[in-house]
Amino acid sequence: MKYVSLDLETTCVERKNPNNIIGFSFVVEDSNVRGIPVDYLPHCTGLIDQQWWEGNAFALQMNAKYLKMIANRKYTHLKPYHIYDKKDWVPAVLEFLKLHFGQERITVAGKNVGTFDIQFMPEVIQNMFRARVLDIGSVYVDFNQKTLPGMSECMKLANMPTTTVTHDMYQDAKDNITVLRAKYPALSVP
Repeated sequence: MKYVSLDLETTCVERKNPNNIIGFSFVVEDSNVRGIPVDYLPHCTGLIDQQWWEGNAFALQMNAKYLKMIANRKYTHLKPYHIYDKKDWVPAVLEFLKLHFGQERITVAGKNVGTFDIQFMPEVIQNMFRARVLDIGSVYVDFNQKTLPGMSECMKLANMPTTTVTHDMYQDAKDNITVLRAKYPALSVP
């Protein structure tokens, strides 16, 4: 199955608006093409210069490094970050998704992707997605527990060397894929 792993960094959690997106990462995984390290998977990752942000203090301070990069326009040569102007990021994401999926509806994977990330996306991008998503917590569910596991717990269950969620959208999008590969090891080997 081909899908895109999505992670966002935003200025808040309660107001689902594209103007609250600081950065995004879409990483394409195709389980029919095995053995490609996650660092070599195609991705579209960027920061958005919204010119003006509103949000809560916790989210703003958590993403301070990105806001500084945008404000200073520094480090734009460092991959994977590209800084997009407010009007340019949606066409760039649409072009990337169409390049990898054509007109096919896209399955999206991530942690809280259905209840969080997708809801921040502009409608034109949301319309490209399938109704069903791959939520990492649902894949690692233990019905003897009271709640779905968070990403750190899923990383632990996947025997990853680190179980720290970085809040770096590119790394977190790659971690989604790594955790899914660990659950379905036959997909990870050629």
